Amino acid sequence: MDITLNKPRSVQQIEISPDYKMSPDGWFHEIKFIEKKTDKIKSTHCVIEKDLEYWIRGFVSEGWIVEFQHIK
Repeated sequence: MDITLNKPRSVQQIEISPDYKMSPDGWFHEIKFIEKKTDKIKSTHCVIEKDLEYWIRGFVSEGWIVEFQHIK
């Protein structure tokens, strides 16, 4: 599952995707904060699958909007 979150007037976007290098089964997910103008990765976090919903709910409560969700 790949998820993109955007926030109105933010210079960054958030991309969440499984990290198959760390775990072939997709248990680990990488959260990237990316600068929209340059596509430069500003920071990354690694979370496990069972905590992913908690992170997404936290982002949404801060005003982030789920723009794209692709389930593989």
